[in-house]
Amino acid sequence: MKSAQKRGRDSGWQRELQIQKEILKWFMKKMKRKYLALFPFLVLILLISIYSGLLRGDVNLPFIRNFAFFHGLLFVTGFFAGLISLERVVAINKFWGYFPPLFFILGSFLILFNKGNLPLILFISGNIIFLLIYIEILRKHFHFSLFILLLGAISLFISNLLIFKFYLNKLSLLYISFFVLTISGERLELSKIQRIDIMHNLFIILNFLLFLSAILSPFYPVFFRISGILLILSSLWLFNYDIAVKTLKMKGLRRYMAVGIILSYFWLLVAGILFLIYGFKGSGFIYDIELHSIFLGFVFSMVFAHAPIIFPTITGKELKYSSLFYLHLILLHLSLLIRLFGDILHNIFIRKHAILLNAISLLFFLFVTILSIKGREGK
Repeated sequence: MKSAQKRGRDSGWQRELQIQKEILKWFMKKMKRKYLALFPFLVLILLISIYSGLLRGDVNLPFIRNFAFFHGLLFVTGFFAGLISLERVVAINKFWGYFPPLFFILGSFLILFNKGNLPLILFISGNIIFLLIYIEILRKHFHFSLFILLLGAISLFISNLLIFKFYLNKLSLLYISFFVLTISGERLELSKIQRIDIMHNLFIILNFLLFLSAILSPFYPVFFRISGILLILSSLWLFNYDIAVKTLKMKGLRRYMAVGIILSYFWLLVAGILFLIYGFKGSGFIYDIELHSIFLGFVFSMVFAHAPIIFPTITGKELKYSSLFYLHLILLHLSLLIRLFGDILHNIFIRKHAILLNAISLLFFLFVTILSIKGREGK
């Protein structure tokens, strides 16, 4: 019986890996490599957002005007929205679909040079076309997991619209909604392997309620606490029903990916508890860890987990997996735990050094991943 269950888990995980590999191979074939010209600019935006994060954490670095203030926009709209929109456009195979990543990249660089409202106009324009991409995908193939992805994109669109009315801190839950719904939609699609229809419906409802709560949060701060409950319930659902939880006993790359995914759910749970207890802070120590439990713990842990599949497909080179991959994963989560400890204690010294370790983990991740790419073509 146990042997049959193990074979079932192996089959489900292998199917997930195969789905991701085939999607990414298709992605690169459709892009015909020439669109990779945008990718180095996205990496540059990521590096600038890391630098701006260090500035906001009072790390002693040369100060460049505007870099620290726009840390959140660079990270969310510049890098991740640009990267995700670049991937999604392949599903519709339309030339106009490449405008979102282009607009997100241009807007990110222009905002650093204080070009008035032009960067925000580019962000909103990119968002509109990004939504059209999802609508086109849904028109061809409707599924609730794709609908959740659409809600995530709408969250980002609304946040960029409301920048003209609210400070960025009041829009933080909309940015969180963008990430949580995007990742949840992807994991929901993969969890169909387990045929848990009733629990699928529950997860869809949780995500829809999070979307509504995020929209209302700039106007009614009580929805930050309500969203905390929803984040807790979502993390518990993922802990119980995501296929990654059932593959921890495997070896090599599959175990590494499972560990990264499960750790990301831990930080989703932590963020939910923090929002439930403290609600909307808007600034200070608790606000810092509320946001970065999601942006670093949840999002980047997921990036670390999937990088061994994504990077080789993008570069066309084979990636040699090694236990060295665990170093940046462990460093990220240990440094984030230190940051949590420092923020709870309101200790500037601890938080500053934790932020520095956070940045080192991200840079080490890039270094190890590039170092692990072989010279020959990927299989």
